Order: sequence, then structure tokens, then C-alpha cells
Amino acid sequence: HERAEYREALGYLTYLGSTVEDGLIKGTPVDSSIRLVLSKMTDSDDPETQLRALRAVHADLDKQLDEKLRYAAQFKFSPFCEFMVRTEPPAYHHEFLIEHMEMIHNREIMRLAISMPPGSAKSTYSSIRFAAWHLGRRPDDRWLQGTHTQTFAKDRLGKPVRGIMQDPRYRDVFPDMGISSSSSAADYFEFVSGKGYYKAVGVGVGIAGYRAEIAAIDDPLASREDAESPTIRRKLHDWFEDDFGTRPMPGSPMYVVATRWHEDDLIGYELNKMAEGRTEHDWTVINIPALAGPEDPLGRKEGEGLWPEVFGT
Repeated sequence: HERAEYREALGYLTYLGSTVEDGLIKGTPVDSSIRLVLSKMTDSDDPETQLRALRAVHADLDKQLDEKLRYAAQFKFSPFCEFMVRTEPPAYHHEFLIEHMEMIHNREIMRLAISMPPGSAKSTYSSIRFAAWHLGRRPDDRWLQGTHTQTFAKDRLGKPVRGIMQDPRYRDVFPDMGISSSSSAADYFEFVSGKGYYKAVGVGVGIAGYRAEIAAIDDPLASREDAESPTIRRKLHDWFEDDFGTRPMPGSPMYVVATRWHEDDLIGYELNKMAEGRTEHDWTVINIPALAGPEDPLGRKEGEGLWPEVFGT
């Protein structure tokens, strides 16, 4: 798509600039075919002139892409992610996750469970960047975020969300959104432009008095060891039944993004309830393994890795 074409063009300009620079500084010979391209592109055979011209074209193209991303970020989650961190355009599996986060945002899905392996940046997209984008568009929403411990809730989820919302680039997208100075803790903050708030809690933490228009849970079990403990699993189930799961307002979406460690984890527990007809909404469940199996949700070939740009195959 257009964003990929911009990135490809910028990458090619960077390559040409590096080639010319190496020739100037290190005396590295420039291939005749590259010299021809440079001559036509810059209308000059002088390396210093070529380098200045390439840098100017790169800067102009980069500015164009930045403005296109900024404008689109107001409406779509994917360009928001790229605009906020230009060096990290979403990978293919991130785009899949982004698509489903937008469906939660639009209330096209009311209950969503996605399992992904560790290291896939699922928290970055589903629990951090999505929270900031959703609240920028809906500052009256109350966001309730759950995870395995209060420390993780505050330091690894709430603090990064708050950091994005305080970033000048975020204000370029949502200029009216700001965090209230009277309530700006990492695990709880309110907004100056709406009635909403962000509240992050660990499993077992009481949340009486807090309601939500959107509820999210990120890795409610910290490790396989915790998942193997019947006591820890029962604590999680009870907390979800008695506390967290009762907080969303009627008609509000909820989702869980987690690594599956046990068949009786939170996702498995809710699936058993759904099979018995004991859930208000049916859960949409998607499992994205590290290595693709048959009927892979991403359309990968069997055995293909999840993030080859980072982890290889």
C-alpha cells in the first residue's frame, strides 16, 4: 500500500545517499549503473551536489509521509502506531492484531481472546498503543486494564500508555487530549478533555467503585509455573468472576491477549463457560502460534515463523 511504497522509496534514497557518502569519505567506487541513476535523479555528476539533492528529496518525502500518517492516525489505529514510532512500522502479525483491536474499538466484537507467544509485541500493540489511540478518540471512555501483578500493571502498561499520551506527537494527532495534573499516577489517570480515565490493576486487586466502557486483560498469568498452580488459577478465576468481569458497563467490549500456558487459564476457563452457555457474549478466539500449523489465521505456510524479520524462521 501507499505507506509501504513511501518506506521503500525512503529506503532507496538512504541507500543511494550512503553510497555517495562512502565514495566521498572512503573513496569507495560507485557502480556505473548507480552513477547513471544518480546523474538522472539529481541532474548532476558532482557527488557533493548529488548528496545534497538526495538529502533534500529524502527530507521532503519523509515530511509527506509523516503528514499522511498524522492525518490518518486520527481515524485508523495502524497509521497511528507508525506515526508514533516511525522506525517501527507494524509487522504482518501486528496488522492482524491491529485489525481486531479496531473491531473492539468499533464494538464489532464484544469478547475477544487472542493468544500469541512471548516476544511477539502483543502488549505493545494491544495494551499500550491501542489504549492510547482508543482514549484519544473516545476521551469519555473509562478504560480498565488487568494483568498478572500490580507492579507490571503500573510499570509496564500504565506508565507507557501515559508516556504516549504525553508525547508531543500524540498531541499532534489528538490536540485536545491531555492528562489531568490532579490524577496522573502511572496506574490511574484522568483526562482534561473528557470524563474518562485509565485504571490498571493486577490480579487480586480490588476495583470496587471503578466502571469501564472498555476492559482489557494482558497476560493474567505471569509464567508457566504460575499457570501450573491450581491455587493461582483459582485466584484468577475468582477475581475475574467477582471483580474484574463485573466492572464493564452493559454493552461494553472486553478482550484478553495472552500467552497460553494451561488449558484452564483464563481463556480456557471462559471457553468452558461459553460451552456450558454461561457467558453473556460468545468469545471470538484466535490462536497465533510461533510456528504456523494447518489453517494458520495469518495464512502462513506450515512451519513458517511468526516474526521472521526479528526471529528468523
